[in-house]
Amino acid sequence: MNDQYSDPFPAPIVTREEFGAALRWLRRRHAANHGHPELSLREIAARIRGCVHNTVRNYLAGSTLPSTLALQRLLIVFEATDEQRSLLVQAHHDLAGSRTVTVSALTGPPGYIDTGALLHLRNDVSRR
Repeated sequence: MNDQYSDPFPAPIVTREEFGAALRWLRRRHAANHGHPELSLREIAARIRGCVHNTVRNYLAGSTLPSTLALQRLLIVFEATDEQRSLLVQAHHDLAGSRTVTVSALTGPPGYIDTGALLHLRNDVSRR
């Protein structure tokens, strides 16, 4: 195995973009370990079943988080180690629980308009 792929990931995973980068890293490591080119988006989609190559592209770009099932299948396809699986599953959980939504205009009491608002929504009920 190539030394550049001995660590779990080259950077921490705290954003969707970093999550996508970690998936791309696993894809490259998988190819290096097997001595063949990286799996194509279509090959990955066929192996994880239930999505098309454009969806896989979005996963690898970090613009879309995979479902829990799709993530598990990606980790199997890319032959992630137990440590890598654990880190990605935890990062997925953290990222899925927090999302940012841009709103063009918020209305409140009569006559109130605020534009360009950025809302951070949490699905974490324990923070109430």
